[in-house]
Amino acid sequence: MSKPESLRPNAVLKEIMERRKVGAAEVAKSLGVSRQHVYYLMDGRARFTPVMAVRFERAFGLRAEELLQLQLEQDLEEARRAIDSRDEEERRQPAD
Repeated sequence: MSKPESLRPNAVLKEIMERRKVGAAEVAKSLGVSRQHVYYLMDGRARFTPVMAVRFERAFGLRAEELLQLQLEQDLEEARRAIDSRDEEERRQPAD
């Protein structure tokens, strides 16, 4: 079962940015990363690592454990989907 978008780590980042009315440049400065990395976090191309979660915790007050739990759940969902897709592909291939 897929998680609602609001429970994904990138959605949390977007929500905080909207609530605080800050842009990617300001978030990047707060996290000590490039603006491009913030964009990657926002669109899900970059994952929240333990280091990034601690930086996020210090900058915005959200517990690192909560953010990492969301990331873990998303990673597991993606892994299950990938395995299911691979298994389905193998079932469709004719037996030799």
